[in-house]
Amino acid sequence: MPQSGRIERIEVFNFKSYKGEQTIGPFHKFSAVIGPNGAGKSNLMDAVSFVLGVKTKQLRGTRLRDLVYRVEGDQMEGTEEERAWVQLVFLHGPEGEERELVFRREITPAGSSEYSINGKVVSWDAYDARLQKFGILVKARNFLVFQGDVESIASKSPKELTALIESISGSDQLSEEYDRLADDKNKAEENTIFNFQKRKGISAEKKQYKEQKEEAERFNELVKTQRDVLLEYMLFQFFHIEKNLSKDRKLVENGNKQLEDLDKSRDDVEKRFKKMKARQAKSHQKTLDLEKQLRQKERELRKKSPDLIKNQEEIAHITQRLESSVKSAKKQQADFDEQRNEINALETELDEVRKKASDFEAQVQEREAQEKLVLSEEQQEEYNNRKQEAGRETAPIKQELEGLIRQQRLDSEMRDTSEAKLRDLQARKKHLAETEEQYERRYSKVQEFIDQTEAKKRELEEELASVSAANKAASEQQEKLMAQLEDIHEQLNEAKVDIRSDQREIRFREALESMKRIFPGVIGRMVDLVEPQARQYHVAVSVVLGRNMEAIVVDDAKTAEECINYLKEQRVGTATFLPLSSLKVKPIHERLRNQLATSKSAKLIIDLLKFDSRIQKAVLYAVGNTVYCDTLDEAKTLAFDRAQPLRTVSKNGTLIRKSGLMTGGPGIGAKAKKWDEKKVEGLKKKRDKYITELQEVGRTLRGVTREQQLTSQTQGLQGRLDNFKIDLGLTKDKLTRTREERESVEAEIETLEEQLARLTKAIEAREATIAAQTARIHEIEDEQFRAFSEQVGVTNIRDYEEKREAWEKEKAEKRLMLGNQISLLENQLKYEQNRDVETSLNNLKQRIKDDKAALKELEKSIKVLQKEENKEKKETDELKRQRDEAKKEVESLEGELQDIKKKLNGLIEQAGKQHKHLTALETEMDQLRMRRHNLYQRCKVDNIALPQLTEEGAEEIPSLGVEFPSEEMELATQDVREMTEKEDDINLDFSKLSKKLQTIPKDEEGRVKQELEQKLQGINLAMQKMAPNLRATDHFNEVETRLRTTEDEFEDARTRAKEAAERFAAKKQERYDTFMKAYNHIAENIDTIYKALTRSTSHVGGTAFLNLENPDEPYLHGIKYNAMPPLKRFRDIEQLSGGERTVAALALLFAIHSYQPSPFFVLDEVDAALDNHNIAKVVRYIRSRVEDDDLQCIVISLKDTFYSRADALVGIYRDQDLDCSGTVTLSLEDYPDGKTDETY
Repeated sequence: MPQSGRIERIEVFNFKSYKGEQTIGPFHKFSAVIGPNGAGKSNLMDAVSFVLGVKTKQLRGTRLRDLVYRVEGDQMEGTEEERAWVQLVFLHGPEGEERELVFRREITPAGSSEYSINGKVVSWDAYDARLQKFGILVKARNFLVFQGDVESIASKSPKELTALIESISGSDQLSEEYDRLADDKNKAEENTIFNFQKRKGISAEKKQYKEQKEEAERFNELVKTQRDVLLEYMLFQFFHIEKNLSKDRKLVENGNKQLEDLDKSRDDVEKRFKKMKARQAKSHQKTLDLEKQLRQKERELRKKSPDLIKNQEEIAHITQRLESSVKSAKKQQADFDEQRNEINALETELDEVRKKASDFEAQVQEREAQEKLVLSEEQQEEYNNRKQEAGRETAPIKQELEGLIRQQRLDSEMRDTSEAKLRDLQARKKHLAETEEQYERRYSKVQEFIDQTEAKKRELEEELASVSAANKAASEQQEKLMAQLEDIHEQLNEAKVDIRSDQREIRFREALESMKRIFPGVIGRMVDLVEPQARQYHVAVSVVLGRNMEAIVVDDAKTAEECINYLKEQRVGTATFLPLSSLKVKPIHERLRNQLATSKSAKLIIDLLKFDSRIQKAVLYAVGNTVYCDTLDEAKTLAFDRAQPLRTVSKNGTLIRKSGLMTGGPGIGAKAKKWDEKKVEGLKKKRDKYITELQEVGRTLRGVTREQQLTSQTQGLQGRLDNFKIDLGLTKDKLTRTREERESVEAEIETLEEQLARLTKAIEAREATIAAQTARIHEIEDEQFRAFSEQVGVTNIRDYEEKREAWEKEKAEKRLMLGNQISLLENQLKYEQNRDVETSLNNLKQRIKDDKAALKELEKSIKVLQKEENKEKKETDELKRQRDEAKKEVESLEGELQDIKKKLNGLIEQAGKQHKHLTALETEMDQLRMRRHNLYQRCKVDNIALPQLTEEGAEEIPSLGVEFPSEEMELATQDVREMTEKEDDINLDFSKLSKKLQTIPKDEEGRVKQELEQKLQGINLAMQKMAPNLRATDHFNEVETRLRTTEDEFEDARTRAKEAAERFAAKKQERYDTFMKAYNHIAENIDTIYKALTRSTSHVGGTAFLNLENPDEPYLHGIKYNAMPPLKRFRDIEQLSGGERTVAALALLFAIHSYQPSPFFVLDEVDAALDNHNIAKVVRYIRSRVEDDDLQCIVISLKDTFYSRADALVGIYRDQDLDCSGTVTLSLEDYPDGKTDETY
C-alpha cells in the first residue's frame, strides 16, 4: 500500500520563466493555479513534472538547457548561470506528525540531470524507487494531466488505450520476457513440427525402400529363373547342333568315297572325247567355209531384187489388213442380224399394245352402260343448262382459280421433283462423306504406318553405328554438365547462400504453390511478380513495398478468404493478401510524371518496375506515387520544398513520408536481398536440373547395346514400306476425287434447298387462295344444281361430277399409259430402222474385195521377179549341196560326240550332284558350327556357365565381330572354318537337359526353340518392368537407423516444446493477471466515476464501460471505451460533443488514477472544453475525492466557476520589470461562500 502525503510547496531556481530562486505555495488539498495566458502557469506544471523525473521532450523542450531561464540574447553556455533546479517539498506521515521530504532535480552546467533527496545526491533508480513508495509512477504519469491530455485520451485508439493500461498495470514490464518465451515456444513448436515431418518423411522413405527391397528380392528370383531357362535354352541348341553335326559327318565320309569313283570314270571318257572332237573340228571348218561362200552369194542375190522384197513387204501389209477387215465384217454382220431381230420383236410388241388399247375402249363402253355414268338426254340438257348458268356466274372465279391450280400443280410437281432430287443428293453426299472419311482414315493410317515404318527402319539402320557415338556424346555431355554444375556452385558460394533453405520459407513456398493449384485466383507473391529494372533500385523498391513485398496477389476477396482458411488449416503461418477486385487505388499523377521528366534521377517508383499489366492495380496500391531519387538531398527537396509534399525514397533506402517522417537504417538492405534470393532460387533449380541430367547421362553410359537381327528386319521393313507407299498414292487419288465430287454435290444441294424454300412458301400462300375461291364456286354451283341434284339423287352436283371425273380420270390415265407404251415402242422401232448398220457392212465388204484384188496383182509381179532369180539360185543351190554334205559329215561326228558327251555329262552331273550334296552338307555343318560358335560367344558375353566347359576351350573361342576386305574374304572364311572346327573338341555335359528336350525331332526344334525364347522374353519383360533398386536392402537398414534417431529427436523436441509452452503459459498468465487486475479495477470504477461526473437532480448520471477486443490476450489487442451521457442514445465516443468527450476522458483519467493513486493529482486546464454546468459537476467530483479519498488536487484553470471553489489559489503573473514569472498565494478557506455547492 503506497504511503500518503501531499505537496507542501515548489521551490524553483532559474527554471524556464522563473528567474532566480522562488517559492511557489503552500499548496492546499485543493489548489487552483490561475493567471493570464503567457504568465507561466504551464511552466509550473512543467516544474512539477521535471522534479518528478518526466523526460525533457514531454516538457516542451529538446534538451535540458532549454529548461534553464535566460533573457533573450544572453550567452551563458557553460557558465555557472547555466544551471537550474526544482525542489518539491513533500509532507508525509500521519496528520499532526507530518514530515518534510525534499525531492530535488538539478540541471548541471554540463547539461545533465542530478537527483537528490533531502540534499543527498542519489541515482535515478533510487530516486524513482522512493517516488514509487508514495504511488508516484513516473513512467505511467499517474500524478498529472498535461494540457491537451484530456482531448488525447478521448481520441485514443483501442490499441493506445491498451498501451496506457499496460503502463499503469506494469504488465508492459513483462512484455519483453513474454515475447521471448513466445518466440521460444514458437521455435520449439516449429522444431517439433519439423521433426514430425522429418519422421513422417523417413517413415515414407522406409516404406518405399521396403517395397524396393521386396521388389529386388523378386527380381533376384527372376534372375535365377532367367539363368536356368537360359542355360536350358543354350544346352538345347548345343545338343541338337552336335547331334546334327554328327549325322552330317557320316554323310560326308560316304559321299567323298563315291566322288572318288566318279572322278576315275570321268577321266577315261574325257580322253575318248578329245580325239573325236579333233576330227569333228576339221569337218566343221570345211562347213564354215562353204557357209561363207553361200552367204556371199545370197547377199549378191538380194542386191539384185529390191523390188521383190518391196512387193513381199506390201503383200505382208495387205494380208494383215485383210485379216483385220474380215474380223470387223464378221462383227458387223452379227450386229446387223441382231438389229433385224430387235426390229421384229418391237413390231410384235407394238401390235400387242395396240390390241390392248382396242380392248380397253370396248370395256369403257360396257362399264358406262352398266354404271349409268351417262345421263339421259333430258338430264344431260338440264345438266348442261345448269352447268352453263353456273359457268357464267363462276367464270371469272374459275378462270382465276384454274390459273392458280395450274401454277400450283406446276410448282408442286417441281417441288416433288426437287425434293426427290434433294434426297438423292443428300444420300449421295452422305455416302461421299462416309467414303471420304474412310479414305481420310485410311490415308492417315497408311501415312502413320509409313512414318512408323520409316522411323523404325531408320532406327534399325542407325542403331548399331550410333552406339559408340551416343556413348561419346554422353561422355562429352557429362563433362559439360560437370563444368556447368561447378560454375553454379561457385556462383552460389559467391552469393554466400546456405544450400539448406529455411524450413519455414520452404513450407510457405510449398503452401503457396499448393494454393496456386487449388485456387485459380491466386497469382503469386509480390516479390515474385515484380522486379526492379536495375540492381541499383533494389533497396529503394524493397523499402517502398514494405510489408507488401511478401503480400500475395489474388483476384478477389473470396479467394483471399479461402487462402487464409487454407493457411490456418495447414498451420503454415500468416500472410497479407491483396484482392485485385476490391483494392481502391489512386491513379498515377501524369502531371507529376511530366514534371519529373526534367530531373536527372527523380522517377516514379512504378516506372522502375517490371511486372505483368494484370497486377498493375496491386503494384499501384503498394507503391502509389512514390518518387525515387538518387540522393537524400534531392529526396528532401521534393518532399519538403513543394506546395504539395511528395512521398520520396532515396537510393540508400531512406523513405520520407508526406507527413515529414523519415525512416531508414542499416537493416533495410535485408529485404533487398529478396531480389538476389530470386536469382539464387533460379541457380538452385538449374543445379537440380543438371544433377538430374547427370544421373540420366550416367544411366546412358551404363546401357547395353543391341547388335542382332538388324539386317533382316530392315529388309522386311523396306518391303512393307514400298507396299504402303503404293497404297498411299492410290488412296490419295481416290480421296481427291471423292472430295471434289462431295463439294460439287454440296453446292447443288444448297441451290436446291433455296429453290425448295421459295416453292414451299409460294405453294402455302397459294393454297389458301385456292381454298377460298373453291368454296365460293361450290356455293354458286350448289344453288344452281339444287333441284337437279335431288332429281339425280345426289347430295350435291360435286358428288356426281367427282364420280364421273374419277371415271374420266381413270380412262384418261389408262389411255395415256397405253398411248405412252405405243409411242415408246414406235420410237424404239423407228430408231432401230434408222440405224444404218447395213451400209457400213457393205463398205467393209467392198474394202475386203479391193484388198484381195491388190494381193493378186502383187503375187503376179513376184512371179516375174522370181524367174529372174532362178538362175542365181541354181549356183546358190550347188553351194548348198556341198555345204549340206559337209554338214552331214559334221552331224555324223556330232552324233558320236554327243553319245560320248552324254556319257561324260552324266558322269559330270553325278559328280556335280555329289559335290553339291557334299557342299550342302559342309555348308550346313559350317552353319551349325557358326551357330554353335555364336552361342559360345553369347555364353561368354552373358557369363553363362556351361557344364564341364573346359577353360582351354573357352579361351580359344575367337570373336567373329570383324569385317574382312573382299580380297581377304576367302582367307577369312578359311580362318573362321578352322576356328569353328577346333570347337568340335569341346565336350559339354548334357545331363541337365531333360530327355524330353533331347528326343525332340528335327522338324520340332524350331517350335521348341521359339517356346523357350518366348519364355525368356516373358521373364525379360517382367524384369524390365520392375527396374529394381538392388541396394534397397542397404538403404532400408540405413533408413531404419535414421528413423530411430529421428524418433528420439522428435520426442526430445516435443518435450522441449511442452516445457517452452508451460513457461510461456506461466508468463502469459502472469501478464494477464497483472493487466486484468488494473483493467478490472478501472472497468469496475469507470461507470461510478462517470455517473458522479454527470449526475444531476433529474438524472442519476450517464453510463460508461470498457470492452476487451480479445479477452484471452487483452494486452495484444485493443480496449473499446464507450460513454453514454444522460438522456442520450448510445454512440461512439468520437461522435460525442467536445464537452461530453472531455467529461468521458476525465472519468477514464480518474478511474485510471484510482487504480494506483498518487497522493496528488496535477491537472492543466482540463476544463477548457467544459461549460459552467459541467464544470460544476467536475468540481463537485474533485472535492468529493479530496475530502473522501485524502487526495491532493492541483488544477490549472482560467475559469472562475472552477477555481472559485478551490481551497487556495496560486496566482501566476508576469513581472515585466524582471522579465520573469512571479507567484502569489491566497487561501480561500476563510471565504466559505466561495465554496458553496450549487444544486443541479
